[in-house]
Amino acid sequence: MTTPPNQIYFLSATIGIAVIAVISQSYLDLPLWIDELHTSWTILADFDLLTERANAGNQSPLYFFLLKLVVSLTGQSEISLRIFSVSCACGSVITLNWLCHRHQLNLFATLLTIISFAAGHIQLLFAVEARSYSLLTLLVLILFCVSSTRWDRTYKVEYEQKRKIHWPLETMWIVFAVLCIYTHYMAIPAIGSLLLADLLVSPAPISTRLRTLGLQGFFLGVVIGSQFDALENIYQHRSQWATFIPANDATLKALIKKLPVISTLIMPGVCLITFRPQLGARKPLIFGALMLALIPYLTAWTTTRMDWVNWFFPRYLVSCLPGFSLFFGFSMASITQDIRPVFRPLGIGLCCLMVFILFDSKVIENYQTEQITVKNERWDVVAATLCEKAKPEDSILLAGGLVEDIRLAEIADAQHTPSISMSEYCTFPLNGMYPLTEGLQIEPISEYRNPDLLENRIRKASQGWLVVRGQSHNRRVQKVLVKMFGPDGFADHRIPGKVNLYFFQMVQ
Repeated sequence: MTTPPNQIYFLSATIGIAVIAVISQSYLDLPLWIDELHTSWTILADFDLLTERANAGNQSPLYFFLLKLVVSLTGQSEISLRIFSVSCACGSVITLNWLCHRHQLNLFATLLTIISFAAGHIQLLFAVEARSYSLLTLLVLILFCVSSTRWDRTYKVEYEQKRKIHWPLETMWIVFAVLCIYTHYMAIPAIGSLLLADLLVSPAPISTRLRTLGLQGFFLGVVIGSQFDALENIYQHRSQWATFIPANDATLKALIKKLPVISTLIMPGVCLITFRPQLGARKPLIFGALMLALIPYLTAWTTTRMDWVNWFFPRYLVSCLPGFSLFFGFSMASITQDIRPVFRPLGIGLCCLMVFILFDSKVIENYQTEQITVKNERWDVVAATLCEKAKPEDSILLAGGLVEDIRLAEIADAQHTPSISMSEYCTFPLNGMYPLTEGLQIEPISEYRNPDLLENRIRKASQGWLVVRGQSHNRRVQKVLVKMFGPDGFADHRIPGKVNLYFFQMVQ
């Protein structure tokens, strides 16, 4: 095939950005849900407290610093918080296009790469949320770009040049790897997969690969070591993840369906084995993308299956996403370049794309049914109601459904971070974008998980409000309130979604 003109990449970038823009515009102004409220609460702090608030939510600080800079210019609103994630998703599309241009993929392979990324369900989910995962995806993709540039350069130069370390590229790789870590600690498995790819598939001599690995490992070890306290704290509290990521979620069926394994890995992989095209300079790219996709993914599945570290969950797998699309695109580029007649690989590619759209991503169905994200939590209505009706002397009990509040009765006064108590941290849902008026005091509780303890807690409060998140928790709370006050003896505000508000008053 001839070298494709630049218009190809403009077309594919336009299609990818259009998919993200059209789908995301319906979700940008929706009320924030609880994880986004952590983002809102974090960036309301001064710059010197951002890192501590980020760490309180098991997050790295870089995303929050960048978002605070954006919000300082635009003001804080649902749209301004989320538009940064949308921009990062569009940036990922542009970066993928650059990568396709850099390695001269044809129009068909480029479109498969872009569409399989832009229309991916998990990618779209985090493109419309005010959280760090869209930025992390972009940075991991850039890191792969640096690796691919190094592999391509090494492949093309003479042997003596292959033995030399290219310092500008190594420096750039280390810088972006550090940025990934400071965006989210779950970048570490993806970085490790690219380190392993450098060692196993780079065209450089083994001595050069080992020296590069030692250099990268040293600097990354220093960075990770500087975050030891935060990482140790996360590890010690890993049992909290098991409350919403149980080990029995890591089934073989989930391994196939959680990410688009069938359409972007299995089907293209079978085609590579069947047709055996000449890979040439694309060989390290294909295997590097495969390692980026599979190593973090299989690690997450295995450690969750073993009930050791439970992180087989969409938001912790976003660093894999570029690898899936890149393996798909590079594989189809190699197949369509070598196999004749050309309609055979084209038909296979279209079949892969149809499987992706209809089964793996279900983007059309999810868009039509408004199921791209279903986090329906009306904290804005809760806060507005409390500001209007609650009195300073009322108790406001917050049952936030957080993993951190499970043992709150025992550790309420314990320090979650150096200057934030566990009790203070658990109030963040009503101290972010939707704050209560001054004078209203929020008291987070854990007793809502046990009917008898909740009944005692309500009797102790005598009069007040109960904010409850989670459908199962609301059903339990309603049974307790009906038992205590009768079906008409308390006020149920029936707020749509997963968060509800109740008023109760003990009769003297």
